[in-house]
Amino acid sequence: MNTELILTKVAVLAPEVRITEAYKHYLERPVIEGFTVTYAKDELIVKSESTSFVHRKNDQIIEMSTFEEKISELRSLAKKKKCKLKGINNSIKQARENYSKYFDEVINSRELFAKLVDGWYKYQIHDGYSEDVYYNQHLEVLEFRLQKMHYMNTWLMRYRGFMWTLDEAIKELSDDTRHYTMMNVHF
Repeated sequence: MNTELILTKVAVLAPEVRITEAYKHYLERPVIEGFTVTYAKDELIVKSESTSFVHRKNDQIIEMSTFEEKISELRSLAKKKKCKLKGINNSIKQARENYSKYFDEVINSRELFAKLVDGWYKYQIHDGYSEDVYYNQHLEVLEFRLQKMHYMNTWLMRYRGFMWTLDEAIKELSDDTRHYTMMNVHF
């Protein structure tokens, strides 16, 4: 990509990045070996032969109806297997009360992911990328903000974890070789 086009892109997408003569010289260096940017099916992969810069999937929204269907399936299996589900009522209550917080976090995560994809589109990393101000001050910051959204104390990850818990409980109760009298299901 032409250096002037890159500088225009940086100025538009990351106005906080100060474009210096050193950055302009950096852009004239050769691209690092094996550098690729791949975006397919809501997944972004940016890597070279020796470094992985980004490997991230876009978050999908889990509808409340999906949780309710899983809970209904779990309750039905538990009743059939005569297994008591401990904590399920409180978990459902908590999931319903906090769904809007989860939904807002997913939307925010999807917006950040879109910015990250836009930022990497037709951008390349050159030799000596410690001097790449766009990468260091914009792209890495976006990636870090997305990483923080995936800490276990966020609603996004709590809901994803609850969905995993429901799936695992259904799998365990569906297994005819196992017999449970009680199962803990917590949000």
